[in-house]
Amino acid sequence: MKNIEKRLKAQEMGDNITRLFNKAAAEAQKENHKLGLPNVFWQNGRVIYEYPNGVITTERIK
Repeated sequence: MKNIEKRLKAQEMGDNITRLFNKAAAEAQKENHKLGLPNVFWQNGRVIYEYPNGVITTERIK
């Protein structure tokens, strides 16, 4: 297999892995909201909470 073919194959595999991870993350986020749990992100050095009711904040709501 030539170098270019190897690179294309590696890129294709990487794209497939990325798609799988993105799908799994989206499903986990939906499941969190079904269970009443926030989705938690790290953005610009701060923790962000996204609650099922649509509230997005840096504060953890108890």
